[in-house]
Amino acid sequence: MKKNNVLITVLAVVLAAICAAVAFIAINQNKEPTKSETSASSTASLAGSVFKTTSKTTEKTTKKTTTKKETTTEDKYPFIRNGVWYLANIDEETCLAIDFKKNGKADIAFFNSDNIEGFDAQYFKGDAKYTIGKNKIVFSKLPEATGYKKLELSIKKEKLYFSGKKLKNYKKISLDNALKCFE
Repeated sequence: MKKNNVLITVLAVVLAAICAAVAFIAINQNKEPTKSETSASSTASLAGSVFKTTSKTTEKTTKKTTTKKETTTEDKYPFIRNGVWYLANIDEETCLAIDFKKNGKADIAFFNSDNIEGFDAQYFKGDAKYTIGKNKIVFSKLPEATGYKKLELSIKKEKLYFSGKKLKNYKKISLDNALKCFE
């Protein structure tokens, strides 16, 4: 019987150890994370939220920049400032030279038979104001000497037209360029 008692005691101890191990594993699975586990988890979560915030901020910044570019595209037709545009009226023997500047301003030179003849030809110079719409430029304020109260130019494929007639383009305002318009 002593053999049986020893065997029963050993089996009881082994069963108790197995039960304790199972209980220990079960308790640790349902237990809240330890301080070091919480710290690691918080760090990962914090890093993730910082990344998301940065991404959203970058995205917002990009959208704002894009929006600004779209709304500040007042310079749809930059080619108009490349040189001077000449509008000649052969019937009246007049020529208007337009040098477009930024901010809706232009330098105007007006040539006619009264101011270009003689040795010391002095053509008229003045300023004008314009606005650019969809495929057109409208001058609302022109110097009186030009004879135009309002002038509307149309834009087609980087060229300017007045009443269907293409304006000539030269590098600068000069009498020689005005005379070329009548050739």
